[in-house]
Amino acid sequence: MITASTRICGSFALPNRSTPVPVMHNAAFNALGIDFRYFAFEPRDIDAAMNAVRSLDFVGATVSKPYKQTVIPCLDEIDPVAAAIGAVNVVHNQDGRLVGYNSDWIGAVAALNDHGDLRDARIGVLGAGGAARAIAYGLVKSGADVTIFNRSSATGTALPDDLSVTYGGSLEDAGTAAREVIINATSSGHGNDDDVPVPAAAFSATRVVMDIVVRPTVSPFLARASHSGASVIDGVRMLVLQGAFAFEKFTGVPAPVDVMQNAVVEALSKSSPSPALRPSLLKESPTMTTTTSLVPVHAEAQRSR
Repeated sequence: MITASTRICGSFALPNRSTPVPVMHNAAFNALGIDFRYFAFEPRDIDAAMNAVRSLDFVGATVSKPYKQTVIPCLDEIDPVAAAIGAVNVVHNQDGRLVGYNSDWIGAVAALNDHGDLRDARIGVLGAGGAARAIAYGLVKSGADVTIFNRSSATGTALPDDLSVTYGGSLEDAGTAAREVIINATSSGHGNDDDVPVPAAAFSATRVVMDIVVRPTVSPFLARASHSGASVIDGVRMLVLQGAFAFEKFTGVPAPVDVMQNAVVEALSKSSPSPALRPSLLKESPTMTTTTSLVPVHAEAQRSR
C-alpha cells in the first residue's frame, strides 16, 4: 500500500511491460522493511519523464533501452564513469538534482568474473548501444582486449575514444574473428524474437558466451552457443548486480542480492507478464500532484510476493 511517506522509484524503458525490475526491487524493499515502491513506466518522452521524477520527488529511476543515451541531456549531472561510457542507466534524485550513473558494467564484469580472469582475454561485444558501451568499459578496465561488432558501421566507429576498443566490423564479421568470450548486447533474442545475431562459426573458438537478454533466460543465442560447447551466462546475474547498485544509491543500505536474484528467477519463470494496468499512481498518494500523466504498467505483477 502506498502512503504519504512511501518513497517511489521507477523503471523507464520502451517497451517495459515484461521487465522483472520492479519485482526485484520490491522484494528487496519488503525483505528489509523499507517503505519504498518500484514501478515500471513506458514514457514516450524521456525529458518529460525526468521532469516528472523531479516534480513527484521520486527517489530515483533506472533507465533502459532506448533512453540510456538520450536521457543524459535531461540530467543535472553525470558521474565520470557514465560520462566516459556515454550512457546512463541509474538516475538518483538528490534534492531535486538528477544525477546519472552507469552500473551496467558492474553487473556484467561481476557475472563474467565468475567464469575466469578477464585480464588479456580476447572478447567480442555485439552491439554498440548504451549497454554495449558500458560492458566494453568494464572489460577494458579489467584488462581485456575488446572488439565491438555492430550492424551499423557508423555507430560502431563512433564509440568514444576513452573506451579503448577496436571496431571489428559487422555482426557477420564476428564469425571469422576468434574470440574467447562473446557477449550479446543487442536486442536480438528478446521476447519472441528467435534471431541469433552472429553466424554459428562465431562460437567455434569461444569458451564463454553471455547474453544480456533476460527473457527468455535461455535465448536462441545462448542455445546455439551451448550446442557449440561454450559455457553460457544469461542476463539475470548482470541485471541483479547492476540493480543492487541502484538499490544502494536509492536507499543507502546494502542490497539483499540473494533476495533480488530469487525474485527475478521467480518472475521470469512465469509464462507471461500480467496484463493488469493500474489507472494512475496519482490517485494513490496524497504527496503526488497532477503535473504528469505517468502511468505504471502491469502494476499487479510488480508487487513482490
